[in-house]
Amino acid sequence: MSSSAGNSRQWESLRIAPGLSVDASRSIPDHVHDLLTATSLDASEKASGYLRGVVVRQGSVYEAAEAFVELCLAEMEHGGITDCGMGDALDIIVEIVEGDPDPSETSLGNDAVVLNCVDAVRRHAPFLFEVAQTSRDELVVFGALELLNAAGVNSEAVHRLAGEAAARPLLRRSEWIHRSFLSMLASL
Repeated sequence: MSSSAGNSRQWESLRIAPGLSVDASRSIPDHVHDLLTATSLDASEKASGYLRGVVVRQGSVYEAAEAFVELCLAEMEHGGITDCGMGDALDIIVEIVEGDPDPSETSLGNDAVVLNCVDAVRRHAPFLFEVAQTSRDELVVFGALELLNAAGVNSEAVHRLAGEAAARPLLRRSEWIHRSFLSMLASL
């Protein structure tokens, strides 16, 4: 995984969920690395749980989410990541894109934090379409399609890819994920 994208930012200057120290901001790139290179569900869940509590909390999105989304998508495109981590990272990005700016962000005039994240997803849409077409992991395919749909990217193509994905054998992680995937397919 490339470290230049994570190290080139001044992470400690980005706003995060309240009650956390500057160290929480500073450690975002390390936790992104842990997430995207996770080789077990436990490692992935640990990193994703931490990141959910820092960049997005119960649908409230903070300034650091923009840098998080950019870093995750760039690292995914760069390669060297695991399906385990990619599925959970996509899930966090969906939560961000479907969220709302935290009131602390809007009070500072940062109403566009979620829209900026949506723009990042749109810039990476060709990669996300490729992931949805080629991944054999149900959570990764589901995450890519759900993210493209949430960002309003070419709904016809998303619908077509969803149908294709439903017809191919995918690694099923859990019955809940499988039911969620089928529910998303039915709603498109």
